Order: sequence, then C-alpha cells, then structure tokens
Amino acid sequence: MLAAVAGLLAFPGLASAGSAGYEVMSFRLQASNGYTLQVKTERSQTLVSAWKADRRIGSTYFVQGSAAGSAIDADLGPLGRIDVEFEPSGRGILVSPPGRWGGTTGCRIRRRLGTFTGEIAFHGENGYTTAEAASVPGSIGPSARGHCDGASASSSGTAPAAARRQVERVWVVGDATLMSRSSSSAGVGIGATLLLVSADRASAYFSAYRIETPGPQIAISRRAEVRDSRSSFSYRRTMRSALIRPPAPFAGEATYSERRGRLDGSLTVEFPGLPPQSLTGSDFEARLRPVR
Repeated sequence: MLAAVAGLLAFPGLASAGSAGYEVMSFRLQASNGYTLQVKTERSQTLVSAWKADRRIGSTYFVQGSAAGSAIDADLGPLGRIDVEFEPSGRGILVSPPGRWGGTTGCRIRRRLGTFTGEIAFHGENGYTTAEAASVPGSIGPSARGHCDGASASSSGTAPAAARRQVERVWVVGDATLMSRSSSSAGVGIGATLLLVSADRASAYFSAYRIETPGPQIAISRRAEVRDSRSSFSYRRTMRSALIRPPAPFAGEATYSERRGRLDGSLTVEFPGLPPQSLTGSDFEARLRPVR
C-alpha cells in the first residue's frame, strides 16, 4: 500500500497559494530535448515546469508576484521570461481534477479555452532544454483547491511554506526506506538536497530532490526519480547498514552506516541543467527505517 510522506522547505518571499476562490491559468508547449514546458499560476504565483519521462525528471521555477487577472509576467532572469495575456475563444471544457491518491475526484470544473499571446521564452540552465513561442493555446478556470473535495490543482501545487524539511512530496513504497538530506538553513542563495530510497520485495525506488532559492522572489525545485531492481538497494535486517547502486540519472554507489548516520561513497545525481550533485559525505545526515 502507498503511504504519503510530506514535508516542507522555506522559500523566503514566496507565500502559500491559500485555498479556494481564485482562477488558475495554464498552458503547455513542447520544448527541446524531449522536455515539456508547462506554465501554471496559483494566485499571484507562476510555476514554470520543465519535465520529461512522465514527470520523473524535471524542474519547477516558482516566481512570486507574477500573475494577475488574465495576464502573466514572470521574469526568470537569464532563463527567460513568460509575458502573456489570455485571449478567450468563447469555448469551454469540463475537466475532472486528479485526486490526491490518483484517478479523478468525480468533481468537474469548467475551464475557458483560448490563447496566451505575447512572449514565451525559456532557456534551461546549460541548455538542457529551450522553448520559445509567441502564442500557445491554454485555459483559465477555478482552482481545484477547495473547489473539489480531495482534489489537488497540481502535483507541484504551490511553493512549500515555512519549515526546514527538504521534501516536497514523496511516495514511500514497501518494507524499508532510507532518507538522506543535506543540512542547511533557509535563506536566499541556499540549496538543499534530499535522497529517498524505498524498497519492496521486487523493486527499489530512488527519488532525489533539490531546492534552491536564488532570489527573494524566485525558487527552484528539481527532481529525479527512477525505479530499479530490488538488488540495487540491499540492507541488513538490523537496519544498521545498507548499500545502494541506483541507475541513471544516478551514478556511483553509496553505503549507509547507522553509526556514522550518513551515506559514504561516490553516489551522485544529475538534475536537469546542473552538473552531477554529490549525495554523500559529512554535509548529509541519513537514516534507514522499516516501513510499518
């Protein structure tokens, strides 16, 4: 059975989107190198997401104070800009938002269809993906948050609120889980990384997340997730030691020691747009626990 483990990280200057009573703007377009670019608003906040492989690899850029009415003006600095206005077509569509545990809620929301026109330019770090357009079809409609019982507006929803856990949203599967996170405090310029490994009898699931706050009005969340054979995550029944050897986008391997309380070894992960990031050493704390 799936169980949700959730935590939050502070993003200075980025407020929570709140509950109901506002409209969401949304559109997507194809980007280079197999990525999809999705732009979505939550109140005055714009989420620019670049993802591929069923959203298991990607990044989301949160820009505060960048959406109002039917317009978006999100300045991403050297990464580009989303400056568009919605032009309605007079047509609409009924959609059923995704439920918290998958599937749909049965609730239906009417969204107005139209075209977002203006400047759409995104250039991912180190050229991992690019997208440019002068217009793209999209929609506007009520937020599912608070509008439908059990519905969520998006898997990436809103920027996490104040707390110090380096987790966005994590699914834990099976009989054991290992969590390793870097130790850092909130603040502009701070980056924090988390690795979560879980296993059942047949497979192992590796999830890595990195949170960055390059400025007071912008934050970046990166993720890399992959499933592999059970042999890639081995551990003693005492939960005192473990060995992990995940596949790409991870590289290398790591050993866990309860005594040291961390991972050691050569394990790295490659997030979109970044060089390989180390997941071992004294900057991290780790623990291995059975899933009850």
